[in-house]
Amino acid sequence: MTSLTYAVVEAAERLVAKYGLKDAGSRIGLALDSSPLPSRDELAAAMESHAAIRIILDKANSVDSA
Repeated sequence: MTSLTYAVVEAAERLVAKYGLKDAGSRIGLALDSSPLPSRDELAAAMESHAAIRIILDKANSVDSA
């Protein structure tokens, strides 16, 4: 990790120590979650009833407004 990364982690840890996990997350605009990441199988099971759409904008085919 870089020194900037360490500084960010230390600042987040100070906020969590002062305000708790939920309130610290609200103050910095992030959801701080200490639970382990789901496995690939868990992610796949969670996505079974959802659709994912990916839109790629091609700059070469865009209309020039100038």
